Amino acid sequence: MPIKIVDNLNLDEVVALHGTSIQAALAFQGGEPMRPKYFGGPVDEYMYFIPVKKQFIGHPLYDILQDATEFDIYHHAMRFAENAAVRDYANFEAAMFIPESLNITDFAFNPQARHAIFNGLESDYCNNLPPDVKQDIDFVVRGFLDAGLPFEKVQRILQQSILMRGVILGLGTNFLELPLEIDYTAEFGGSAFVKVKLSGGLNPSYVQCIKPVGTIESSMYLDAANN
Repeated sequence: MPIKIVDNLNLDEVVALHGTSIQAALAFQGGEPMRPKYFGGPVDEYMYFIPVKKQFIGHPLYDILQDATEFDIYHHAMRFAENAAVRDYANFEAAMFIPESLNITDFAFNPQARHAIFNGLESDYCNNLPPDVKQDIDFVVRGFLDAGLPFEKVQRILQQSILMRGVILGLGTNFLELPLEIDYTAEFGGSAFVKVKLSGGLNPSYVQCIKPVGTIESSMYLDAANN
């Protein structure tokens, strides 16, 4: 059964959210599980989710979970989606695993950096960025170039990757049957997330709906569904 695509997530209908990239979510189109790490690199067998506490009534974790507003729940999911979207797009287009040290998300959401990158990596906009932001961009560009990518491709990858916004998965009630654990290491305002060890990835049967955050992701998912 195809996963429903929604414009808005209703927290009365899902038990948890998970932000990720369109590249990762497209695995569901073929009925395949979504892997904890989409593109290479060290595999973290755990996947992390933002719980909707009111849906955990009667669950052993209910009393441990912190209260969170709907705004906070959506905000956390969006942050995860955007970070994964930028990273996975760049990984996919570069056809290589980008080490964590070359973290595009360090500057991808900086308005000055975005404006500069859109105008070209050798433009005056880039040259006049604050030193720390310029250093972050130069570090990433150098990493790509050292891996053998031509400068023009590096520029195109960065210009497109910072447009990506990802997707948010809404998990169904059967998700509560998984061996969920609390994650105390999250730094998003001190909120407690839940994690689950999924060595083989997240089966699509646990996903009730998908919300594309960006228009690019919406088009890509619908195109894949129709082909």
